[in-house]
Amino acid sequence: MKDATSIQLAAQIEELRRELNRAVQRNRLNLHVPSIQVLSTRLDGLITEFMSRRETPGAKNPPPFPRPAPLSPRQAYGNPLEVFPKPATSCRAWLQEEFGRSKLDAMRLIPWGTHLCQFYFSRQDLIDVVVPYFRAGLENDEFCIWIVGDSLSRTGAMEAMAAAVPGFESHIEKGQMEIISCSEWYVKNGAFNSQRVLRGWAAKLCRALSRGYAGMRISGETGWLEPKDWAAFAAYEKQANELIRGCRVKALCCYPIDKCGHREIEDVLREHRLAFIKDSGGWQLV
Repeated sequence: MKDATSIQLAAQIEELRRELNRAVQRNRLNLHVPSIQVLSTRLDGLITEFMSRRETPGAKNPPPFPRPAPLSPRQAYGNPLEVFPKPATSCRAWLQEEFGRSKLDAMRLIPWGTHLCQFYFSRQDLIDVVVPYFRAGLENDEFCIWIVGDSLSRTGAMEAMAAAVPGFESHIEKGQMEIISCSEWYVKNGAFNSQRVLRGWAAKLCRALSRGYAGMRISGETGWLEPKDWAAFAAYEKQANELIRGCRVKALCCYPIDKCGHREIEDVLREHRLAFIKDSGGWQLV
C-alpha cells in the first residue's frame, strides 16, 4: 500500500508548481515580487519534506518523485564520464541565501550538477552576470566554455573577461577557457541538432577531466533561437538538465527576455533550478 502522506505531498508539489508558473506569467518583467518568493519558499519546503519521507528507512512503496529519472551520461553516450551525486534539494534555498548575502561573489559556491538561467535585456546584462560566473570558474580550476551570440560577440566577450580577470589571456592560451559563437556550436551548418550538441558537451567534459580540471562550467546565449526552433530546444534543455544533475558540470543558460512569451518563460523555469532576474534593486536569484 502506498504512503498516503507522500502521495498527498506529491500532489501538493505539482499544484504549487503550477501556481508558481502562473505567478511568473503574471509578473514576468519583475520576478522578484513577494508573491513569487513566498511560493518559491513553500515549494522548497514541500520538496524537502517529500524527499525526507522517500529516504526514510523502512518506508513502504514510496511514490516516485514527480520528475523524470536522470539518465546516466554513460548510458546516453557511452562516454567514460565521472558521475557524482546530484545536489541536495535544499541547495536551491541555500544558493538564494548565499546570493542575497554576497551577491555575484556567490558564483564561486555553485555546486556541481546545477543548471541555472538568466533573463537578460542587454549586452551589459550578460557581462554583469556571465563574467563573474566564469571568473569564479577560472579561480576554481574549472574548464570554462562560453557560447556567445548576437548580443555579445566573441571579441566583446574576450574584452569583458580580460577587464575582469588579470592575465586572462593565459587562460585562453593554455586551453582552460574557450569562447565559441553560437553558429559554430548550436546551429552548425545552419541547423540545430540537439544530439550533436549534447555529444559535444560530453566530449568537452571528458577532455576537461582527462586534463585534470575540477569539472566544466558552461554558458550559452539563446538569442539565435527562432520560434520554429523552440520546441526542439526546450526538449534539448530537458535532456541536458537530466544529464547535468549527475556530473561535474555547472551550466548557465541566457535568454533574452524580449523574445520570451509566457509559454517560453514557463518552459525555461521548468528546466532550471534558479533564474537571475534584474529589477530595480539589481540582480536577484529567484
